[in-house]
Amino acid sequence: MVVDQTLEKVREIIEAVEKEQSLEEGDILLNCLHRVQDVYQNFVPSEAAELVAERLKVPLSKVYEVLTFYTMFNTKPVGRHHVQVCRTLSCWLRGAKGLTKAVESKAGIRCGETDKDGRFTLTEVERQCPQVSRDMIRRVLRDLDQEGLVECLGRGPGARWRVKR
Repeated sequence: MVVDQTLEKVREIIEAVEKEQSLEEGDILLNCLHRVQDVYQNFVPSEAAELVAERLKVPLSKVYEVLTFYTMFNTKPVGRHHVQVCRTLSCWLRGAKGLTKAVESKAGIRCGETDKDGRFTLTEVERQCPQVSRDMIRRVLRDLDQEGLVECLGRGPGARWRVKR
């Protein structure tokens, strides 16, 4: 069965990560979840989360705490292009609401949904990067407007997202 084969791959990932001596306890969980998400094409299903908790001997609540805290993790399938729009006050003041509306209009979805082709998922998130990368966020928000975002969404598969400087 495919599910059994995939869960076996998850077991192998956990064993490999545990053998990496340079990782601390918290890093092992993050590393496992990141690799498991790659196996499932950008999400961590409940069966895999349960297996990670069991094998690493951490409470399942801790696994879900990590999965729901970091915006890089998804607990349900997402589209090939996962558009995450910051919803903090500073981002909204700089036009994030317009970006959300532009994606909803272009992709024909609402926030939290995936289009019928599995191409786009739109979510709103809290600030997406640590404090040290704040300048990168400012640059992207300053240069990516609604028109530029809609243009990017209209490109075919494999298109690069370019931000005007």
